Amino acid sequence: MRYILPYFILILFSAGLNAQEFERLYENNPSVDMVIITPDMFELINEVNKDPERSVFFKDLTYFGMFGSTDAKVSENIMRRSAEYAGSKHMKLLLKIKDPQKQALFYYIPAGEPGFAREIVLLIHYPGQGKVRMWHIKGHINLRKISLLALQRTRIDEGILKEAEKQAQ
Repeated sequence: MRYILPYFILILFSAGLNAQEFERLYENNPSVDMVIITPDMFELINEVNKDPERSVFFKDLTYFGMFGSTDAKVSENIMRRSAEYAGSKHMKLLLKIKDPQKQALFYYIPAGEPGFAREIVLLIHYPGQGKVRMWHIKGHINLRKISLLALQRTRIDEGILKEAEKQAQ
């Protein structure tokens, strides 16, 4: 890798961390930019993928730039290109989820108010298949509420993105 991504990584295991504990962590660590959540979050992502009205499908990965052969290089380039796409070099990564078949990256652009975003972008990359799916919401979105929803659920569903969509209206 040419450069190291300047992100503070916080690893959360949803089975062992409740919403109140996460809220305290969030308040005490304002520099947290990335949250890694267990791979069952893909249940949520798969549900979003099934809705063609809210999901944009890109077959041509060159839209995001040239990709290397390793997963780390792919993630690095998707991060850089998606930030350029959204018109901000300060886009922050909220979720990064790895799976042998998929990679999901959930970005947000800060709204100028702590804990809020003005845009969120969810990207799903399918390694080796030449496919990327993107889901994009604009509005005043409470990131803490979205994150807490993710940790409070025993069965992951569309709640996170439904909440973001509701806030954006």
